This record gives sequence, structure tokens and C-alpha cells, in this order.
Amino acid sequence: MPDLYQVLGGKIRDARTSRQLSQGDVAQRLSLSRSSITNIENGLQKISLLDLYKVAEAFEIDLVELLPARLELTQPQTPPNDKIDSDNRFSSSEKKELKKVVNQLQGG
Repeated sequence: MPDLYQVLGGKIRDARTSRQLSQGDVAQRLSLSRSSITNIENGLQKISLLDLYKVAEAFEIDLVELLPARLELTQPQTPPNDKIDSDNRFSSSEKKELKKVVNQLQGG
């Protein structure tokens, strides 16, 4: 599932393309490089709240339109067994037992 910056980037790209603006046009308006806009649209670079506000102004839309709905975001979850393996509080035999319990709780 996409993270916050991937969703924001996609919404920025959609808003930009629907207005037939180039990445260079947006970069100039925000005083950023075109490669920064590319990275923002691909979710590879974080965008500040101020720049997000400037994007909304440049596109003449409400800032809210660029924000993701709650259902669009999910945090990737580390599998329980990976968490158990990385926890140094338990011995290897205790980790093995914990994994059995987790598997049973998950219906395995």
C-alpha cells in the first residue's frame, strides 16, 4: 500500500496534468528544481506543508483536495515473526515458542 508521500505525489501529479502544466511550470512556481517535482510526484521526496500550500495555490484548489483520505493510507506492518526475531530480550528457544503462539493465534 502507498505511504503518505506516494499518495500526495500522485494527487499532485493528477492535479498538474489535469491543468496541462509541466513539471517545469510547477517547479518554477515553487522555486524548486524539476527533478524535485519529479521526486515529489513519485513519493521519493517529502514535500513541506508550505510547498504543499503553494501547490494548491498554483493549481487554484483547496489544500484539502491534495490530502489523502484515511482509507488511502496504510502503514506497512512488520510481520510478527520478524519483530520476534529482532527482539533481543528473548533467547532463541523463547523466540521459537513465541512464534508458535503467534502462528496459533493467526489460525496457522
